[in-house]
Amino acid sequence: KELIGSAWFIDRLWVYSAEEISGFKNVIRFVKKLRSESFDLWIYLPQELITFNVLIRNLIFTKLCKIGKAVGFELSTIKFWTHSQSEVFLFDNEIDRLMNLLRRWGISISDEVEYELPIPKKSKDFALKIIEKEKINAKTLFGLVPGAGYETNQWPLDNFVEVGKFIFKNYPNSQIIVFGGPGDFEKGEYLKKNIGNGSVVNLCGKLSLLEWAFIVNKYKLIISNNTG
Repeated sequence: KELIGSAWFIDRLWVYSAEEISGFKNVIRFVKKLRSESFDLWIYLPQELITFNVLIRNLIFTKLCKIGKAVGFELSTIKFWTHSQSEVFLFDNEIDRLMNLLRRWGISISDEVEYELPIPKKSKDFALKIIEKEKINAKTLFGLVPGAGYETNQWPLDNFVEVGKFIFKNYPNSQIIVFGGPGDFEKGEYLKKNIGNGSVVNLCGKLSLLEWAFIVNKYKLIISNNTG
């Protein structure tokens, strides 16, 4: 809701918690609410790692809501022999995967993707204050995002350090900004210390997602562990 709640292409945004649809009575109440809207089309964008059982459950739920037409119910990942698959197959990134899914269901999608988010003025103003406070003023800016939600996605911090040193060797007048949540602050401090350059700024835990998005637009390159 914070990211896209004020987007021009959304008329209404419903946010609900798991507790609101737990139990038979709550599910029925939620289904009735959706039925009353008489939706013509339901576009489902499944997670890459969704299971068959969850997919069927969601399909039944959509059917109960009496949607005119529903598209997007696909399995994209087989969870057996995943390591062998990664060595043999080249998988689409998340954006291409979902765009191709929509194309298969007859929805026209442009090859050019726009990433503009509706960033409110207060988020822009706060981000500009951070830019001024931290003296982020180099013409060439690089971003490092060292955190990861899963340990298996965590690239070793010393690798990020080597990347940072490489950047300053080839772009000596640039700045590196380290991004992340509050739990990544110590990682940011580690990179700042070990890259050994005063032009490293640690912003981990200091920005909301929209403030982060506003600053990111000014960057030449960002290196992170995953799409998240």
